[in-house]
Amino acid sequence: MQLPVRYRLDGEREWHYGMTESLSAVETVVSAFSLPQAGTAVTMILSLPVTAEGLGCLVGQGCIKEAVDSDVAGSCESRFAVAMASCKVDRLDDALREHTPQEFPFPSSPSDPVSVASIH
Repeated sequence: MQLPVRYRLDGEREWHYGMTESLSAVETVVSAFSLPQAGTAVTMILSLPVTAEGLGCLVGQGCIKEAVDSDVAGSCESRFAVAMASCKVDRLDDALREHTPQEFPFPSSPSDPVSVASIH
């Protein structure tokens, strides 16, 4: 299942963007433009389809267990697998507020400048 994902590595303040390639209760594989180091703790927010209640998401905490650069010529994508330690469903705006330091604003509306199309 492909879902837009925001992720932040332990010690970072800014969110990175990517797309899930696979998703399970214990592991998530993400395609993104940056290559995190294996063994690094990560917080991930996966956007869910819009419902009557608003924008929802899955919030997960885990650890990068493997990361590889793409071998495709001209591609800047990397892929990494995250071993999930915990996951919960939340409202997107609440999750971003809880997991983003106050001094850094975050995009949370559907008009977010990073679109799914720009990630591919």
